[in-house]
Amino acid sequence: MEEISHTRRVVLDLGSTNTGSTRAFFDLRCHCYVEDLNEFIEDIDQTSPSRFDLLEAHLLDKPDDLKFDYILCWDIFNYIDQDLQTHLFNLLTPHLKEGTLLHTIRYTDEFMPAIPGQFKIKSDLTFTMNQDINNNKTNAPVLSTIQMLKNMSPFNLRSTIMNQKGMRKDVTEY
Repeated sequence: MEEISHTRRVVLDLGSTNTGSTRAFFDLRCHCYVEDLNEFIEDIDQTSPSRFDLLEAHLLDKPDDLKFDYILCWDIFNYIDQDLQTHLFNLLTPHLKEGTLLHTIRYTDEFMPAIPGQFKIKSDLTFTMNQDINNNKTNAPVLSTIQMLKNMSPFNLRSTIMNQKGMRKDVTEY
């Protein structure tokens, strides 16, 4: 988050619009686009062959010349299958540029929250995740870092963060 704060940047937030995170980006004078894939995940049948078309219909139209500096995926990839992840990146590729940074979170335990998190950026540029108030759990997908990177082509891994002070013990940030 601190990297975003240094200059005017173009940010794509794939998370929920309900958390108010966009306010933090506007305060930093960033251009911010929010896709609310949390809503998409709640509304689709993950096994439906039409999920690819539904994803395309869900995404907002963007100007052809729009290039993102940062893409915040939060924990979304834990909730969509690998084919849909690849399709999402194919749709976003025209809006990537050399140096576009992506942030994502992967659950590392056997179980994860049943629904994607609601992430809120705080004034000190750290973020919090609101848990499912019912604390429902579901099986976490078995996805190695290598598999995840293949799905996220053309991105490369720059850094991994885990077991830091204040972090949940069942997540890894990329």
